[in-house]
Amino acid sequence: MRFTGKISFITKDGSTYARGIYRDNGRSKQVIRKVLSTKSEARIAVIEEIERRLNPVVKDKTFRDLADYYRTHHCIPAEFVEGVKVRGKKTWKIMRLDVGLLEKFFGDKPLKEITRDDIHRYKLQSLDKPVRGVRDGKVYYRPRALATVHHYLRTLRSMFGIAYDQGW
Repeated sequence: MRFTGKISFITKDGSTYARGIYRDNGRSKQVIRKVLSTKSEARIAVIEEIERRLNPVVKDKTFRDLADYYRTHHCIPAEFVEGVKVRGKKTWKIMRLDVGLLEKFFGDKPLKEITRDDIHRYKLQSLDKPVRGVRDGKVYYRPRALATVHHYLRTLRSMFGIAYDQGW
């Protein structure tokens, strides 16, 4: 949004100030800058400040940012007080592993660019990965269970809910 208002100059205590008044969310606000050299430079400084306030630069959050936030605030060990869990999760280690797997796939992709097709591709790729197991001393590989992949998708849904609540 471009500032199209008027810049006025006021003198107070022997100094000259440039003042620009603008409206933001229905409220009047103002920017005042002391004139240090010329009035035109002060006018430009006031206009730039008003436009910066009206058009803040917002960096898009990536999936990696979300994963870091989720690990820090939601994958925390359970704390018990007199036998009652007061915060955290009992399964916090498993949650961290799930977030790590999701982060490997989505990486630095901006959250706003993740589509339903990306999630479907993740589901298919996870189903195609074999799981290593050991039985009777012998190593074998089996297909990953659909329930396991749905568990990962449930974690992803939880993460997206938090991103939505944060306004990301």
